[in-house]
Amino acid sequence: MLNIQQAKHAVEKSDIVSFDVFDTLITRKVLHPVDVFSLVDLLAKKESLIDFDYRKARIQAEQNLVESELNNSYTLKDIINSIGESNGLSGQTIDRLYELELYAEELVAYPRKDIRDFYIDLYNSGKKIVLVSDMYLSSEIIKHLLEKCGYPADVDIFASNEMGATKHSGELWRMVFEKFPGKKIVHFGDNRYSDYEVLKKIGGNAFLVDNPAEKFSSVKMYENLFEHDNGEFGNSLLLGELCNRILFNNVFSESYDKNAVLGLWMGSVLSCFMRSLINNKDDSLLLFVTREGYILQPMYLEYCRSSGVEPQKNCLFYTSRRASAAASLKTVDDIEELLDSSYVDGNIKKLLEHRFGYTLKDDKIGDIQVDLPKKKKQVLKQIAPYVEDILTNSEKLRKVYIEYIEKCRAEAGESDLTIVDLGYSGRAQYYLSRMLGCKVSGKYLFLNPKPYPERIGCECDCVAYTTDSLHPVYDNLLFLEGALSVPYGQLREIRADETGEIIPVCNEPNRIPAEVTEAQKEFIKYASGDAKWYKLLGDFYNCTVTATEDVWACLINYDYLPESYLKSFCLDDDYFGYNNWKYNIEKKIWTFNKEVTPFVFHKKKNLGLNKQKLKNFVKYHTPSFFYEHLRLLWVKYIK
Repeated sequence: MLNIQQAKHAVEKSDIVSFDVFDTLITRKVLHPVDVFSLVDLLAKKESLIDFDYRKARIQAEQNLVESELNNSYTLKDIINSIGESNGLSGQTIDRLYELELYAEELVAYPRKDIRDFYIDLYNSGKKIVLVSDMYLSSEIIKHLLEKCGYPADVDIFASNEMGATKHSGELWRMVFEKFPGKKIVHFGDNRYSDYEVLKKIGGNAFLVDNPAEKFSSVKMYENLFEHDNGEFGNSLLLGELCNRILFNNVFSESYDKNAVLGLWMGSVLSCFMRSLINNKDDSLLLFVTREGYILQPMYLEYCRSSGVEPQKNCLFYTSRRASAAASLKTVDDIEELLDSSYVDGNIKKLLEHRFGYTLKDDKIGDIQVDLPKKKKQVLKQIAPYVEDILTNSEKLRKVYIEYIEKCRAEAGESDLTIVDLGYSGRAQYYLSRMLGCKVSGKYLFLNPKPYPERIGCECDCVAYTTDSLHPVYDNLLFLEGALSVPYGQLREIRADETGEIIPVCNEPNRIPAEVTEAQKEFIKYASGDAKWYKLLGDFYNCTVTATEDVWACLINYDYLPESYLKSFCLDDDYFGYNNWKYNIEKKIWTFNKEVTPFVFHKKKNLGLNKQKLKNFVKYHTPSFFYEHLRLLWVKYIK
């Protein structure tokens, strides 16, 4: 990797500093330059301009011009005109496609920040700067994109389409040297051949800048993400944000914005959930259940605001498996059902408090250890004398809980109810439906097959069922729970005070580490940015949940998340008897007493990855004189 001291030393010995533009000064938020054409495709189809694959047509049209007499001087207008002629488009449509491609380039343009700082320092010092680019965009458009990315752009630009010559052939370099005879020029660019080898061959001085996408394709993480590098815009945007905007944006160092990584890590997964809520909007009242609703509701409201969508009626709704289950008990069968779920660390006294909302008035059986569901029959026998009292207590809890629910409903205008939660089995929805004696709907990120609410005819929607493919987030739920930790404990019950005011009663407040709180802000910040793409493209925008999950898992597995963040996690779950889960970042395991839960990472095999590796090998080991021949063979017969 080029370091800043090398660059400064070379500049001091030179009269003129030359830069390549794209992937050197400017990168894009999509992974590859051609993925811009996927965005144009969506924009054009949203306006009903085309009914063909613009990306494919765009690549072919440019290749045709490369092989024509215009190979050194074709422009974007030439490319779009060629597409128009091949597809019988009107002049008006051709003009609009030209506008859309320029608009798309502007939307995804992003600076490489440390080289921008270097560039600005040179500019402010009065150093002569020139830009040399093999590009179909005019120098005027290039300057506009540079200015958008924060670069002073009143510099000389040598653009191949305007000069009728390319760096690749060496002719454009000869023109630059003729323009500045006798001057020492040092160049910085990302293309090994045209920015480095060709220039060295004719006696110039050059430094090779790492190309973000090429660097990304060489790291281990990419092997597990290769299948999502498929040209689809939403997935390209996800990978491009990760690669070009965050991890490999810097030219002179390996450092990256760890807050931005955290935002993308969890924000991209939850954005899929937010889009699902908007796409399945109805007239019900969305109940964002605590504790996760503490994060999900503000994220939903921000997503709606940024996407220009009116939010569905919603509220932060206090519930938990513990509170809703305890208030739903009406029969002995209900009690037996609650004993079917695992409870591993505690005695009968704790079990009755944590799961039934019931406090023992004596200690006859309180200290007996519990192991559920293994010893369900023994537990039933031991609590038999207390069953009637448990059901009476549940009736009291239920009465207050229903008052709270009706108050929420009245404030929203007597709506049907829809639980919004991360999901899995849908217990809270199930218990609330039983408590109310009516069907409450549910919307989830994940659902297991045959969730509890479907047993009583309730509707359940989700982004993904846990059986339809691998789901790394679901397989590692403790990370999800840790990421969405809130500043208060689990809801114990809904209680009415002396004045009749209904208040939630929670466990002791949690001391949420600052790292967790700040990361949650980054999740919402990322979702806000994602919402702007949704606003632009509507239903045409789709970043798949499988892509976000694989990125999520890779960022953990390959140690891109801050150590201090992961080490700050400490999780409790009274309902199942688990307390104080801690994550060991070195061993990649969660520990609770003697229990161990490893981080689950599904390593994927991709046949297409071998093609990518072959491309990189050829690129970096081909003699200069043979490079162009192999490139054309690759484009025609392999790519």
